[in-house]
Amino acid sequence: MEQLLFDIIFWGAFVGGGSAFVIFAFIMAIKQGITIQKNPKKSEDYTPVEQSYSPLTIKATVIDQYCDVETIGIKIPKTVKVFFIVFQTEYDEILKLNVSEEMYGGFQQGQTGILSIIDGKLYGFELVEKSD
Repeated sequence: MEQLLFDIIFWGAFVGGGSAFVIFAFIMAIKQGITIQKNPKKSEDYTPVEQSYSPLTIKATVIDQYCDVETIGIKIPKTVKVFFIVFQTEYDEILKLNVSEEMYGGFQQGQTGILSIIDGKLYGFELVEKSD
């Protein structure tokens, strides 16, 4: 009986202590991970590289334009209007570009011009000919 009681206490302390250690190590790892993300170490050899973007220019025609509403967030969701212009290039590629509301009003279906894109975003659109 005494041996059974001793075994129960010993293994209970062993398993309980081991579990407590694992939980403690897990919490410390999470805290350390959060600290690293908040204050990343800066490398002494780091020098910022200036990137120069050259626009991709191509002849394109406005074939469609539409707006949509997206919901952003989980706890405090909000709706945001998004505006798209759809272009067809001279090589029959379809490009759907997100634009601001101010730019959206400046386009009409059927317009043809030189489309400039930098980093996947609309940079400019110079009208070449106006279609009816």
